Amino acid sequence: MLARPLLAAAALALATASYAAPSQVHLGWEGPTDTTMTVTWRSPDPTGQVIYGTSDAYGEVAAAASIAYGGSWLHEARLTGLSPGTTYHYRAGAGTDLGPDRTFTTAPARSARAAFRFAAYGDSRTDDAARARVRAGVQARRPAFSVDSGDLVENGNDQAMWDEWFATMEPLLATTPFVSVVGNHEVNSARFYQQFALPNRDGSPDTETYASWDYGNVHFLSLNTEIAYWAGSEQTQWLEADLAAASADPRVRWIVAVFHRPPYSSGSHGSNMSVREAWSALFEKYGVDVVFNGHDHHYERSLAFANGVPQRDGAGVVYVVTGGAGAPLYGVSRSDFTAFSRSVHHFVEVDVTPTTLSLEAIDDTGAVIDALTLRNDAPLPPDDGAGGSGGGSGSGGGGGAGVAPPVVNAGCGSAGGAASLASVLALVAAAAGRPRRRR
Repeated sequence: MLARPLLAAAALALATASYAAPSQVHLGWEGPTDTTMTVTWRSPDPTGQVIYGTSDAYGEVAAAASIAYGGSWLHEARLTGLSPGTTYHYRAGAGTDLGPDRTFTTAPARSARAAFRFAAYGDSRTDDAARARVRAGVQARRPAFSVDSGDLVENGNDQAMWDEWFATMEPLLATTPFVSVVGNHEVNSARFYQQFALPNRDGSPDTETYASWDYGNVHFLSLNTEIAYWAGSEQTQWLEADLAAASADPRVRWIVAVFHRPPYSSGSHGSNMSVREAWSALFEKYGVDVVFNGHDHHYERSLAFANGVPQRDGAGVVYVVTGGAGAPLYGVSRSDFTAFSRSVHHFVEVDVTPTTLSLEAIDDTGAVIDALTLRNDAPLPPDDGAGGSGGGSGSGGGGGAGVAPPVVNAGCGSAGGAASLASVLALVAAAAGRPRRRR
């Protein structure tokens, strides 16, 4: 995100007269998720630092890279050499005048045996009250991190909209890392890239536009539908190489892709056929399990796709439109690929284990409206000791085996309908018997 000037160690100890408390504090990753964390904030101070440690005694100091930004200063401090699966205390600010004590937890070391929870949502622009309800719902479920499918604000060039967004989201993002992709309303604005620490492909801020990263046993793809993505484009060539590398690594049991424009949607924008043509066959070929999109302001889960065909009782790629984090809701119908759909403000909770990936769509009242469980019954590799560094930006990773047929939704609604207990149990039994390996 920011260039990091070399600062003399003595500068870290300088205390100045008075500083306002930092604001817009949020966490992200520019490197491995198990050994690094990046803290970003705004303040009127030209310099900044983070003190941190495994207790509120702290003991470590990281200098921030700081740039003048909109009449104040934007600071980014990258913490490195952290221990996997460890909770840290930190305070961010300037001199000896720092913000409150907060905590974050690093990812578990990369291992096929990891288990954790994350949240997915998108299109939070426009309605700050709905956005706050969704944020509070996510916060109550205590995910390890969040992924966003884009369109955070109405206009990515309008800093006032970003300031409102950060004010609403800070209670979550100051303790829970956040990774977003670009939506069309961000307009690839420099403000988006400046304010977020994002996974990258080679350690350079210039490669944040799309990247891959690993958390535990999941390989994530953060893709960009606002730049060239068609067959033969630089992004798609990189994507296939990354997926090929991911499919060879037994530590990752699941592959998840996140990008803005959906290849399968029954909403107002509908399915983006050019994205479908560019990427869907690659997702099927290399065993991507779930794709999260936004753009259409509703919730929709597809049937699993294999060979370009939705499977009512088979394994494949599941597409989830999660565009209900605060944008004005759109109507949604059903298509031949739809498993469940509803126009509602919501987020998606994802619980990951070595053998299951379970999703629950939760509306802004806290009600579960849809549920899905994927299974990976391929044998686990020999215990790898949970070793290795977690999450290379664009490093490949990934792999392992795919999933058996999903358990259909347990929610109900005008576009869905509740699955009976008998049918759910039957599908669970069927799923257990049909494992699928990635190629």
